[in-house]
Amino acid sequence: MGWIFYAGIAMAGLTLYPIASRISDGKISVSLAAILVSVFAAIILTAHLLINRQLGHAEELSYTKEGLLCALAMGVAAAMIDYGYLAAFSKGATASVLSPAMTIGSLALVILFSYFIFKEALDFYKVAGILLGFTSVILLTR
Repeated sequence: MGWIFYAGIAMAGLTLYPIASRISDGKISVSLAAILVSVFAAIILTAHLLINRQLGHAEELSYTKEGLLCALAMGVAAAMIDYGYLAAFSKGATASVLSPAMTIGSLALVILFSYFIFKEALDFYKVAGILLGFTSVILLTR
């Protein structure tokens, strides 16, 4: 399957995440919810790996030191996302503003970091997209 299929899975998760986070507000403590998010994700991903191995479709588990450090960084990022979303909702953020604001803000930072770190192109359309994104967040907060 191509990358669009997996992007669709991620998009579904990025849609469900803030909705479930918002619904959980006041029903579970922020710290416990953040821990359980990681535990449940680990269980689901482990089950996925084991099922694929049973079906003969599993990838070989390999790594380098740099790969492990990147996985550690992604784990730190996931913890920041989990806690940040849940804490923001507990402080009164609305899903219709928080999620787009987080998405546009991270989109802008990824584009800028990609330009400086990976030397990816930064053209008029990307800059315009960032500016339009920030404009949309401003309009959503009105």
